[in-house]
Amino acid sequence: MAKRSKEDFLLKLGNAKKTRTNLRRHTGYRFLISYVFPLATFLLLMAFASSQSGSSFVGTGGIDLSPLHTVEYFVLSTLIFRLLVHLQIKGAFPAAILVAMLVGIIDELFQASVPMRTASIIDVLYDSAGASLILFFKRFPRLLF
Repeated sequence: MAKRSKEDFLLKLGNAKKTRTNLRRHTGYRFLISYVFPLATFLLLMAFASSQSGSSFVGTGGIDLSPLHTVEYFVLSTLIFRLLVHLQIKGAFPAAILVAMLVGIIDELFQASVPMRTASIIDVLYDSAGASLILFFKRFPRLLF
């Protein structure tokens, strides 16, 4: 295994200097397994959870699960961000946040069509807050990769 230097983990984020990240450059099936598969799996799990009616979803005993949207959309925006950085898309932070927010809006609209579920603007705000937590990695990029 090649010795990893400190510079191998740094990314060009914000005003940080550009450094090499060649240890994480995957192509072909490795790209699919490392970046696309986790994102697609997470989106499918989110769609499954959203499609469950209120009575068949995990019994919450009257507990409000809205704050969990923050964690869910933080993970989603992180997976999107990883993919965008790997594809070397400029503006990966705002793009990841906007895509995650758009998924949150679509998710709430979908929930409005599911029996015993309702769409809520509060949930969209929790989704947006969770998606915005990705900005934490602007300060600590090594924690992401």
